[in-house]
Formats: sequence, structure tokens, C-alpha cells
Amino acid sequence: MEIARRKLDRNHPEFARLLNNLARTLRGMARYGEAEPVVREAITIWARSLHPRHANLARARHNLAYILLGLNRGDGALAEVQQALSVHREVLGADHFWTRDSARTCARLTPSAAQKKQRPCEPYSISRPNLYRSAEMSDLRSAARSKRP
Repeated sequence: MEIARRKLDRNHPEFARLLNNLARTLRGMARYGEAEPVVREAITIWARSLHPRHANLARARHNLAYILLGLNRGDGALAEVQQALSVHREVLGADHFWTRDSARTCARLTPSAAQKKQRPCEPYSISRPNLYRSAEMSDLRSAARSKRP
């Protein structure tokens, strides 16, 4: 990061990408308190330099949602992931990985809203066959179990 700080302008979109990646790494190590200001800096830079509906800015908001979730701040997480989901659907389409990921995160954060019959996030359902519940897989699992010693 120090090399990037020296080589890049602190308001450069590439510097924001590096900050977002650092925040993801910190999040992966459950260092949420350290990750939050880093991802917020990335969001601030991207908000100034990119279009407000840019996919990278939305992905950073999704990252922030996960960090806020780790800090037990679910309301803030829900607001961020809703923004991310809206942009991902519009810009990338419903089948893109980031859209599906945002939809899953959003659905995970909305059980209380669903109980109130509100639908702030519409869960994304993909039409893939569930191989683990299909008859063929059931037969294969049964056959494999019978062959065990």
C-alpha cells in the first residue's frame, strides 16, 4: 500500500481498487473495525471519480455491507447492499455473479422485513436443477452407501 500511496494520487480510481481489496482482505480475517474506514475511503474516492451507478462502486458498497454485518450493524448493512443490488441489476443484469451475490446477501439480511410483509430485496432464484434432491442422485447416494464396508 505504501508504494501505491507514493505512486498514485490518493483520489485515483486504481488507488480506490487497492483500498477495496485491502478491506476485503481485512474482512476475510474478521478485522472488521480496521476494514470499515478503508472501504469507506474507497467508496469516497470512487463516488468522486466514477459514475454513481458504476459496478465497482456498488461492489465496494456490498463489501461495506459485509463489514457492517460483521460489526453487528445490520440496518446499515441492509441499506448498503440494497444500493449495490439495485446498481448490479441495472448495470450488470440479473445473471451476473455480483448481482446474484448481492441478492443473496440482501435476502440474508431481510428476514424481519419479510415478516412485516415488506420486500426491500427480492431474492434471486436461479433455475438450476437441484441435483442433490433429484431421484438419480438419491439412487446414486444409496448405491454408494451400500458399497461402503
